[in-house]
Amino acid sequence: MLGEFLEISIECKTVLQSVQFFERLGFWQVSTLDTWSHHYGVLTDGRVHLGLHGYEFPSPSLTFVARDLANRVPILRDIGIEFEFCKLEIDGFHEAGFFDPDGHMVCLLEARTYTPAETGNDRASVCGFFTDYCLPARNAAESLTYWEKLGMLPGESGNGIATAHATGINLCFDENHRLRNPLLRFEHPDINKLAEELEQRDVKYRKESGKSLRIPAPEIPDLLIQQS
Repeated sequence: MLGEFLEISIECKTVLQSVQFFERLGFWQVSTLDTWSHHYGVLTDGRVHLGLHGYEFPSPSLTFVARDLANRVPILRDIGIEFEFCKLEIDGFHEAGFFDPDGHMVCLLEARTYTPAETGNDRASVCGFFTDYCLPARNAAESLTYWEKLGMLPGESGNGIATAHATGINLCFDENHRLRNPLLRFEHPDINKLAEELEQRDVKYRKESGKSLRIPAPEIPDLLIQQS
């Protein structure tokens, strides 16, 4: 229904600062196209792509490539989607956006805005294995039902948490009131070794409950790494 997942789009006060932050974590840049007039960079660890935008918008946003967007919009409206913006001018780049019931922005673009990372690349970030993008939810089960309607496949659920996945992204809906903002979640085999490497790379972190640590990012979302 939404098309192909593209990126987690993040508004950045200074794109260069955010690029340097993720590069210190071992992410690398991919080639962007000339779609946007604002400063724009994309970094990846080979599993998740982060679009860093020097532009004001509801951030962070889950961004998908919805080809033939002009014809998708009426179908989405028919199932109850209310668009916050919808730009379908004949001579312009087609894009549309809406909020899910928990207030998270979803953006649809008619085409890609960067060249994907090469498949089979053996590079990896120091954060470990990207597992999912965790979103605060009022009711995890209801959030899952909503995203299923949009075409995502359900995963495990229980104890106020539900998961869903599509090609390119795994989502986690968490109704735990301590979760106020989205998180990029990773698993790492040795948290103590990771902490040492972060210190060597001059990356600030703080230890969380259990064997996990949190890395504050220049903008939302932070990164949460758990012991695998």
